[in-house]
Amino acid sequence: MFTLSSTLVDDGVAIRRATARDREFLRSLFGTTRLDAVFLAAWPPAERMAFLDSQFALQDIHYRRFHPKADFLIVKRHDAPIGRMILDRGHTEWRIVDIGFVPEARGAGLGTALLRTVQDAATRAGAARVNLHVEAGNRARALYARLGFIVTDQTETHLAMAWSAKQIS
Repeated sequence: MFTLSSTLVDDGVAIRRATARDREFLRSLFGTTRLDAVFLAAWPPAERMAFLDSQFALQDIHYRRFHPKADFLIVKRHDAPIGRMILDRGHTEWRIVDIGFVPEARGAGLGTALLRTVQDAATRAGAARVNLHVEAGNRARALYARLGFIVTDQTETHLAMAWSAKQIS
């Protein structure tokens, strides 16, 4: 893993590896990060829950298959889980596979501080880049741009973005 910045630690933030006991929290968090939440809200509750459960399970299988060495992390504040980050720390390139926070923890600078910590750790480890993908309509796209991530590829729905330590050297 990597060391959190003093700003995060002073704010009571910690990270730990996710365990099987975190599954319900992670499934719940997954449901809050869906851009199609308004559409899903119209579904009957049982159908909505079954759909979200299956989508979460498929996403988890995908992430674990394509990023088998990734760190699956729980972000905590004062011992309560508030988010997750999946970080694949390759030798020359790191990938933020996923990052998300509960609604109450969004927009308060936590994502900024955590991403800067990842950038610093990647630089210290000698990684050339930090990569990520983001849905084109996701408001986090602006955060990534503010932190120096640039668009390297795009589809109709997603953007590939990358940050290089050489950009700031």
